[in-house]
Amino acid sequence: AERLCAYIDSLEDVHEPVTRLASPDDLRQRFRESGVDLSLSGSQDGESHEAVMKSLEVVLAYSVRTGHPLFFNQLYARADPTSIAA
Repeated sequence: AERLCAYIDSLEDVHEPVTRLASPDDLRQRFRESGVDLSLSGSQDGESHEAVMKSLEVVLAYSVRTGHPLFFNQLYARADPTSIAA
């Protein structure tokens, strides 16, 4: 929860990009480096807590920062802090 709160708090940082572009191959590699393989083979073991937390960092790093002051879209907006707390 602390990491997600820190992410939400950082959304208004204009020094961070709205999004980081990466190819699908680059993203697969980033997840492999975090310890989580994105293979859908159907016979995978569960992942460790550490690997899941590292993969969360990959997700947050490459997600579109919809709460960023320079993000403009008619369909999306910043998350409401009250709904996040729930």
